[in-house]
This record gives sequence, C-alpha cells and structure tokens, in this order.
Amino acid sequence: KKRILGAANRINLDVGGVKFISAVSTLSSNSAYFASLFSDNWNSDENCVDELFLDQDPVAFGKLLEYMRQGMIDVTEVKKNVLLLAEFLGVEHLLLAVKIRAYRNLHPSLAPMSDEQIASWFDKKYGGIREALSSGVLPGALIKEVVLQKEFAIMDLASPNDNGDYELVKINIDVNRGQEPDLDSIHIIGALNWLNHHGYIRHEEQLATECRDGNTMTFSRTKSQHKRIPCADEIFMPGNDVHSREQGWRKQFAMLLVDEHTSRFIIHAPAQFHRDATEHGNLSATAVIEEDGAW
Repeated sequence: KKRILGAANRINLDVGGVKFISAVSTLSSNSAYFASLFSDNWNSDENCVDELFLDQDPVAFGKLLEYMRQGMIDVTEVKKNVLLLAEFLGVEHLLLAVKIRAYRNLHPSLAPMSDEQIASWFDKKYGGIREALSSGVLPGALIKEVVLQKEFAIMDLASPNDNGDYELVKINIDVNRGQEPDLDSIHIIGALNWLNHHGYIRHEEQLATECRDGNTMTFSRTKSQHKRIPCADEIFMPGNDVHSREQGWRKQFAMLLVDEHTSRFIIHAPAQFHRDATEHGNLSATAVIEEDGAW
C-alpha cells in the first residue's frame, strides 16, 4: 500500500479527473472501502504518492462526500450512479437507509420491526441494491408517493337533548376512542378545539351528508401507516410532502356572543382560560366568560 503525502488527517483525491480534498477521518468513518485503505499498515514510507486516484464517477462521489460530511442527503439526489458507488465504497449506513425507505414506501402497511429486519426483507424480496436497480425498483421506490389513508370525525350539530341548545354537539370518530373524554354532549367550541388538537384539521366539505340526520360537519386526518424509523428519517432530508405540511400550526377556536341591546357579551374560549385549573387539560372543555358593560 502507498501513503498519501500531506497535512495530518488530510487527503487529496482524484476521482475521474476531478480533484477533491477531504479528511481521512471523514472517509474512513463512513466507508468500509476507505476504512480498509487507511488502516494501520497504510503508514509505510515506501512508494509515497501525493494523491489517491479513483476511477469512478466524480459527480456521484461529490454527492456521497457531501453526505459523509453532513450526515444527510436529499433523497432526490440518490440516483443510480450514487447507489452503485455507495455500494462499491461500502457506505453501509446510507445503503441501510435506502433499503428501509424503499421497502417502507412499497409496503405502507408494514408492521413495526427493526432496521436490520427491514433490510433483510428488502434483500430477500428484491435481491439487494444492484439487483433492485436492474429490475427498476430503485431508485424510484425512494421517492414513490404513498397513497395515504384518512380517518374521519363527524361533528353532529343536531341538538343531543330536549332543551334545544344548538351549541351542544356530539362527535363520532371511526377509531377506537380508548381513554378519550365523553364526546357526546359538548360545546361546539370544545369540539372544534379537541378535533384540531388531535389532527382533524381538514374540513371535508365535499363529503355528502344527506344520509345523516341533522346538520353535520366532517373533518379528517391522515391515518398513521407506520412508526417512525430513525435510520431512514434521520438521513433523508424532509420534503414538502403531506406529513411535513401537517406539522404546521394547529388552530384554537373561541366564540363571541354580543347582546346589542344590553351590551352584555359572552365568550366561549378554550379550556386553558377556565377559572378551574383542573379543567385546563380537558381538551373538550370550554371556558365561559361573561361580562356586562360597553363593548
């Protein structure tokens, strides 16, 4: 083996005619190829050279070097040549993330399992990175748009009791409510705040409700398809997809009622404005604020 001359921990590379400069530690900590190349027996004074030549694609190498430095990569940059070079250089952490993301996209109902189990299933089904490229599975499966399922909540505006109180509503949801509070007779403001807190942020105006009694409003949220898989999610930069957009601000609602003749007004506000501090954590509760005087 030959030693590269230069400053400590610094290496000059010629990749397909394009010059790169990097730290030995950056390369060896991310690539099995460079880890072997820069092993202890590399430091021999015989036949020293001033740079290392690799007969590989310089564009793909530039993308991988950027990944090695930052620890992240834009999934749209993971093209065929990048994957082939990553396999040649043994960039195992990136290859593992590729298998996880691709298999997860192709199998959205995947049961929770470890990173290694998912990678093993990918290899069994698609034969590894090179075989998946040859068959056309990669790189397309990395950016495949998964069809997301929805789950719905229906807010029934029909009066649930005999007093004609139209402000009281009930919520019907299509999932197991578990330990959720009683949603059968709550104020409309508490209902809206509860729905938004739990991710029901899209008002499905286009859904017909003629088959239901009374006036209804339907809200939806994206149904969770899988648990977060750290390896893939920490490597690939987040995109402008549905999951990213839904992490935006949640709304809170309040209702103001004003009597024009007496100047008396009532505010139905979120639970954190309730005088009773024990109600602050009750998402479906409503604080009632009444005041007399000029508005």
